[in-house]
Amino acid sequence: MGNGTSTGPALTDAQTHVDATHFDEQEVLALFEHFKSIATIHADDGVIDRREFQTALGFKESLFVDRMFQLFDLDQDGAI
Repeated sequence: MGNGTSTGPALTDAQTHVDATHFDEQEVLALFEHFKSIATIHADDGVIDRREFQTALGFKESLFVDRMFQLFDLDQDGAI
């Protein structure tokens, strides 16, 4: 989702997601705001790391959380 310097998705970015999903523009922007709130739990870096993912889900340290995070971390760089 970026380097943490953006203030939100550009209208064209939101429209791309609207076109590709069943969400309307307001829903896409609300989901992005929720993403940003999770991505800034421990560091305001514009990505969700494993620790932020775990905190957002309310789980303790576990192999289950590790596996769930790996499902979302497609490029395995430690961030979503």
